[in-house]
Amino acid sequence: ARAEAAYSRVDNYVSIFIRQERVGGKLGPRERIRLSFRKNPWSIHLVWLSKPKAGRQLIFVPGHYDNKIHGREPTFFGSIPLKMDPHGNLARRNSRHPITEAGIGAMIKRFRRDVARLETRYVGLEAHGSSSRPMHHVQSVSANQWRRDLYFDTQSSLPILLEVSDSNGERLEFYSFGNFNMNVPELNNPDAFNPAQVLP
Repeated sequence: ARAEAAYSRVDNYVSIFIRQERVGGKLGPRERIRLSFRKNPWSIHLVWLSKPKAGRQLIFVPGHYDNKIHGREPTFFGSIPLKMDPHGNLARRNSRHPITEAGIGAMIKRFRRDVARLETRYVGLEAHGSSSRPMHHVQSVSANQWRRDLYFDTQSSLPILLEVSDSNGERLEFYSFGNFNMNVPELNNPDAFNPAQVLP
């Protein structure tokens, strides 16, 4: 409830998003991404900062711009345009989740579902290996012994780190959010997530 109350005061934000997922049985590299998000209308812009995908961009605004993910993919021969079905194989080939499940709001909704259906407990105030700052640690365990460790920021009350492991302790998903800039006036501009205006 505290996280939902805190998030209700956020209209938009920019964050450095770290993502690592196991897809097709293979754990991918950690990706560093600048994530810009707006609640209304729901809009997201991802810019990859780390190699090998540095320079890749994706923008999606459901119900707008042909209801497609628009982007740019850097190649040896220069940047090429992308236009993808958000739930199609091309958009999902390197991710365990559709783009519509990205961001802090989706993480809060996922946590609410976990509380309702999984064994969930508050572990305590502790730091994660990727951060020296103490956070509120909540752990959920599924019937098949998959474990979800969610960490909430002590100041903002928002969830800022999630790690999902299988029954063998193998990492399936890792997400973290940092360097927040919230309620950015420029992101309220009607063209802030317009692919024709934003993409190079």
